[in-house]
Amino acid sequence: MEDTGDGAHALGTRLSPTPGISLSVVDLQLTATTTGAPVQAAPGTSCAEVILQNDPASTQPVQVSGTDVSNGVTLAPGELRAFVTINSALLSVHTATGTATVNALIRVASGSAASLTTTAAALASAPAAEVLLRAAPTNTTNVLVGGADGQYLVLLPGQLLRLAVTNADVLSAKMASGTGTVYVQARN
Repeated sequence: MEDTGDGAHALGTRLSPTPGISLSVVDLQLTATTTGAPVQAAPGTSCAEVILQNDPASTQPVQVSGTDVSNGVTLAPGELRAFVTINSALLSVHTATGTATVNALIRVASGSAASLTTTAAALASAPAAEVLLRAAPTNTTNVLVGGADGQYLVLLPGQLLRLAVTNADVLSAKMASGTGTVYVQARN
Protein backbone atom coordinates (compact mmCIF):
# COMPACT_ATOMS: atom_id res chain seq x y z
CA MET A 1 0.00 0.00 0.00
CA GLU A 2 1.34 3.26 -0.86
CA ASP A 3 1.24 5.74 1.98
CA THR A 4 -0.78 8.39 0.17
CA GLY A 5 -2.80 9.43 3.18
CA ASP A 6 -6.05 8.55 1.41
CA GLY A 7 -5.96 4.83 2.15
CA ALA A 8 -7.30 3.25 5.22
CA HIS A 9 -4.46 2.00 7.50
CA ALA A 10 -8.28 -0.52 12.31
CA LEU A 11 -14.80 -1.83 24.68
CA GLY A 12 -15.00 -4.94 26.35
CA THR A 13 -12.83 -7.85 25.28
CA ARG A 14 -9.20 -7.03 24.44
CA LEU A 15 -7.68 -7.88 21.08
CA SER A 16 -4.05 -8.96 21.16
CA PRO A 17 -1.64 -7.69 18.51
CA THR A 18 1.92 -8.88 18.79
CA PRO A 19 3.72 -5.79 20.07
CA GLY A 20 6.71 -4.31 18.35
CA ILE A 21 8.31 -4.94 15.04
CA SER A 22 10.88 -7.46 13.95
CA LEU A 23 14.26 -6.09 12.99
CA SER A 24 14.59 -8.59 10.15
CA VAL A 25 14.27 -7.87 6.46
CA VAL A 26 13.61 -10.01 3.42
CA ASP A 27 15.21 -9.08 0.13
CA LEU A 28 14.23 -10.53 -3.20
CA GLN A 29 14.39 -9.89 -6.90
CA LEU A 30 11.35 -10.39 -9.13
CA THR A 31 10.80 -10.45 -12.86
CA ALA A 32 7.85 -8.28 -13.81
CA THR A 33 6.00 -9.41 -16.94
CA THR A 34 2.77 -8.42 -18.65
CA THR A 35 0.84 -10.94 -16.54
CA GLY A 36 1.99 -9.56 -13.18
CA ALA A 37 3.67 -11.11 -10.17
CA PRO A 38 2.85 -10.76 -6.46
CA VAL A 39 5.61 -9.32 -4.27
CA GLN A 40 6.08 -12.25 -1.95
CA ALA A 41 8.56 -14.57 -0.38
CA ALA A 42 6.15 -17.52 -0.51
CA PRO A 43 3.38 -17.48 0.62
CA GLY A 44 3.61 -13.75 1.40
CA THR A 45 5.40 -11.93 4.16
CA SER A 46 3.74 -10.17 7.08
CA CYS A 47 5.39 -6.78 6.92
CA ALA A 48 5.32 -3.12 7.76
CA GLU A 49 6.94 -1.68 4.69
CA VAL A 50 7.98 -2.79 1.22
CA ILE A 51 10.55 -0.84 -0.79
CA LEU A 52 10.38 -1.58 -4.50
CA GLN A 53 12.86 -0.46 -7.14
CA ASN A 54 12.65 -0.89 -10.88
CA ASP A 55 16.23 -2.06 -11.48
CA PRO A 56 18.39 0.66 -13.11
CA ALA A 57 19.33 -1.82 -15.86
CA SER A 58 15.65 -2.36 -16.79
CA THR A 59 14.36 -0.76 -19.97
CA GLN A 60 10.62 -0.99 -19.21
CA PRO A 61 8.54 0.98 -16.67
CA VAL A 62 7.00 -1.17 -13.93
CA GLN A 63 3.42 -0.78 -12.71
CA VAL A 64 2.81 -1.48 -9.00
CA SER A 65 -0.78 -2.34 -8.14
CA GLY A 66 -2.79 -4.13 -5.53
CA THR A 67 -5.47 -3.70 -2.92
CA ASP A 68 -3.30 -1.24 -1.01
CA VAL A 69 -2.12 0.98 -3.87
CA SER A 70 -4.49 3.74 -4.92
CA ASN A 71 -4.70 4.10 -8.72
CA GLY A 72 -1.47 2.17 -9.27
CA VAL A 73 2.06 3.56 -9.34
CA THR A 74 4.52 3.50 -12.23
CA LEU A 75 8.24 3.15 -11.51
CA ALA A 76 10.71 4.28 -14.17
CA PRO A 77 13.99 2.35 -14.47
CA GLY A 78 16.07 3.11 -11.37
CA GLU A 79 13.13 4.62 -9.45
CA LEU A 80 12.24 3.31 -6.01
CA ARG A 81 9.31 3.84 -3.69
CA ALA A 82 8.24 2.67 -0.24
CA PHE A 83 4.79 1.16 0.33
CA VAL A 84 3.10 0.61 3.70
CA THR A 85 1.29 -2.71 3.73
CA ILE A 86 0.40 -5.47 6.14
CA ASN A 87 1.39 -8.30 3.75
CA SER A 88 3.76 -8.14 0.81
CA ALA A 89 1.53 -10.38 -1.34
CA LEU A 90 -1.04 -7.54 -1.49
CA LEU A 91 1.29 -5.79 -3.96
CA SER A 92 1.82 -6.89 -7.55
CA VAL A 93 4.23 -5.73 -10.26
CA HIS A 94 3.80 -5.91 -14.02
CA THR A 95 4.90 -4.28 -17.27
CA ALA A 96 2.92 -3.09 -20.30
CA THR A 97 5.37 -4.89 -22.63
CA GLY A 98 8.46 -7.00 -22.15
CA THR A 99 10.02 -7.72 -18.78
CA ALA A 100 11.77 -5.77 -16.05
CA THR A 101 13.70 -6.69 -12.93
CA VAL A 102 12.25 -5.44 -9.65
CA ASN A 103 14.36 -5.26 -6.49
CA ALA A 104 12.45 -5.56 -3.21
CA LEU A 105 13.35 -5.00 0.43
CA ILE A 106 10.64 -6.01 2.89
CA ARG A 107 10.81 -4.85 6.50
CA VAL A 108 9.27 -7.78 8.36
CA ALA A 109 6.80 -7.13 11.17
CA SER A 110 4.63 -9.33 13.28
CA GLY A 111 0.94 -8.88 13.83
CA SER A 112 -2.20 -10.83 14.48
CA ALA A 113 -5.71 -11.39 13.23
CA ALA A 114 -8.49 -10.46 15.65
CA SER A 115 -12.02 -11.80 15.40
CA LEU A 116 -14.65 -9.11 15.91
CA THR A 117 -18.35 -9.05 16.71
CA THR A 118 -20.73 -6.11 17.08
CA THR A 119 -19.44 -5.54 20.64
CA ALA A 120 -16.58 -3.03 20.72
CA ALA A 121 -13.20 -4.45 21.75
CA ALA A 122 -10.19 -2.44 22.90
CA LEU A 123 -6.88 -3.39 21.36
CA ALA A 124 -4.48 -4.93 23.86
CA SER A 125 -1.83 -2.69 25.38
CA ALA A 126 1.15 -2.51 23.02
CA PRO A 127 3.46 0.51 23.06
CA ALA A 128 3.75 1.74 19.51
CA ALA A 129 4.70 4.64 17.33
CA GLU A 130 1.85 3.68 15.03
CA VAL A 131 -0.75 0.98 14.53
CA LEU A 132 -1.79 -0.56 11.21
CA LEU A 133 -5.30 -1.99 11.01
CA ARG A 134 -6.61 -3.80 7.95
CA ALA A 135 -10.16 -5.00 7.55
CA ALA A 136 -10.06 -8.51 6.10
CA PRO A 137 -10.95 -8.43 2.39
CA THR A 138 -13.27 -11.39 3.05
CA ASN A 139 -15.41 -9.47 5.58
CA THR A 140 -19.02 -9.11 4.43
CA THR A 141 -19.59 -5.96 6.53
CA ASN A 142 -17.51 -2.98 7.62
CA VAL A 143 -15.18 -2.69 10.61
CA LEU A 144 -15.84 0.33 12.86
CA VAL A 145 -12.82 1.91 14.59
CA GLY A 146 -12.54 4.61 17.23
CA GLY A 147 -11.93 5.25 20.90
CA ALA A 148 -13.62 3.69 23.91
CA ASP A 149 -16.61 6.07 23.66
CA GLY A 150 -17.52 5.39 20.05
CA GLN A 151 -16.37 3.70 16.87
CA TYR A 152 -17.36 5.87 13.93
CA LEU A 153 -14.53 5.48 11.40
CA VAL A 154 -15.62 2.94 8.78
CA LEU A 155 -13.12 0.52 7.26
CA LEU A 156 -14.51 -1.20 4.18
CA PRO A 157 -13.44 -4.80 3.57
CA GLY A 158 -9.78 -4.72 2.54
CA GLN A 159 -9.08 -1.13 3.64
CA LEU A 160 -6.00 -0.25 5.66
CA LEU A 161 -5.71 2.39 8.37
CA ARG A 162 -2.40 3.75 9.64
CA LEU A 163 -2.57 5.74 12.90
CA ALA A 164 0.21 7.37 14.92
CA VAL A 165 -0.55 6.47 18.55
CA THR A 166 1.61 5.87 21.61
CA ASN A 167 -0.23 2.68 22.55
CA ALA A 168 -2.62 0.43 20.64
CA ASP A 169 -4.98 0.29 23.63
CA VAL A 170 -6.36 3.77 22.81
CA LEU A 171 -8.24 2.15 19.90
CA SER A 172 -11.39 0.04 19.91
CA ALA A 173 -12.93 -1.88 17.01
CA LYS A 174 -16.12 -3.78 16.21
CA MET A 175 -18.11 -5.03 13.22
CA ALA A 176 -21.01 -2.99 11.85
CA SER A 177 -23.00 -6.25 11.84
CA GLY A 178 -22.23 -9.93 12.11
CA THR A 179 -18.67 -11.12 12.63
CA GLY A 180 -15.41 -10.45 10.83
CA THR A 181 -11.66 -10.02 11.13
CA VAL A 182 -9.27 -7.12 11.50
CA TYR A 183 -5.50 -7.54 11.16
CA VAL A 184 -3.53 -5.56 13.76
CA GLN A 185 0.12 -4.53 13.73
CA ALA A 186 1.65 -2.35 16.49
CA ARG A 187 4.82 -0.76 15.14
CA ASN A 188 7.60 0.93 17.09
